[in-house]
Amino acid sequence: MATIAATVSYPQQNTVKFVWTPVRVTAGPVNDLGVDVPPNWHEYVDRNVQITGTVGAGFTMVIEGGRDGTNYSTLNDAAGTALSFSAVGIKQIQEVTPYMRPRITAGEVGVTSVTVSLIARRERGGEGM
Repeated sequence: MATIAATVSYPQQNTVKFVWTPVRVTAGPVNDLGVDVPPNWHEYVDRNVQITGTVGAGFTMVIEGGRDGTNYSTLNDAAGTALSFSAVGIKQIQEVTPYMRPRITAGEVGVTSVTVSLIARRERGGEGM
């Protein structure tokens, strides 16, 4: 298992982008997971996540959140359904937890290799609101 650190960029004012790549299935019972988004981004409440790349057979990736950086649960999408991907796609994240991370739960060894992009926005303050 590898723990993949996110690359952080700022594509627009009041917007931050986290990219984990490559996130892969390894030859063992534990697959890659992303280093969590830390609490200092908690004010960025409008969040969505996109999965791109090669998913392979039986692929499943979940987006998890937690309060303490140790205990995680699968978050939900805007419809209230568990935030799980079985193919490439993009989904809105309903909950805003202090810690968030992507985790592959299943996939094809040597084939599955995806990029996870999380965009988070916060309300603009000051003039022009």
